[in-house]
Amino acid sequence: MIKRNLTRLLLLTTLFLSVSVVQAANNQALEKDAKSFLQNHFQQIHPEADIQITLNSLNTRVKLVSCNQPVQFKPNNSGGSRVSLRANCSLPRWQIYMTAKVQITKPVLVTNTAISKGQTLQAEDVVSIETDITRLRGEYFTEFGAIIGKAAKRNLGAGQVIKSNMLAAAIVVLREDSVIIEVTRGSLTIRTSGTALRSGKKGEQIPVRNDKSGRVIKAFVISPGLVRTP
Repeated sequence: MIKRNLTRLLLLTTLFLSVSVVQAANNQALEKDAKSFLQNHFQQIHPEADIQITLNSLNTRVKLVSCNQPVQFKPNNSGGSRVSLRANCSLPRWQIYMTAKVQITKPVLVTNTAISKGQTLQAEDVVSIETDITRLRGEYFTEFGAIIGKAAKRNLGAGQVIKSNMLAAAIVVLREDSVIIEVTRGSLTIRTSGTALRSGKKGEQIPVRNDKSGRVIKAFVISPGLVRTP
């Protein structure tokens, strides 16, 4: 009798351990697939970045049945480092939520030196630094051409990530500046001298006095010293 009970207990223990091993393998397989999915997901969004995924392990109490169809994943990320991921199995039907932390490192433009309010940014004022963008808030820049020639809206310290709300179009023509007024009619371009009656940024329309006729016209600022009539 005792021997029979011991045999039964041994069989039950072996069965329990076998089930536990299978369930642990199912969990590990799902975690591997989830991490691979997140890696590919963020790499497609940021192809030039270095992506590091740290997936939080499933609770050991979670008992997953092997899925007979490919598990479908749906991520939810608000732009920070924390990611939630929903995993769905259609056969047999089950659903579970997973969490992970992502680090996305890519070149971002930062100030190379202190910048004063109103100062126009030049190439030597900016440097590209590898930065984890999940720590950033607001629009940042990766291309020099997007910020060179723009003016700082406030004082910026050296080593500061440059964001869109820190910059404005630079004033390229000042009031009372001597300018060239350019008028184009078909294939004919006429140029004459003038005086700006108001400061203006590139692309902005300002009043300009024609120095020869004294007539005041409106013209668009093209570049320092050059305006063009519409």
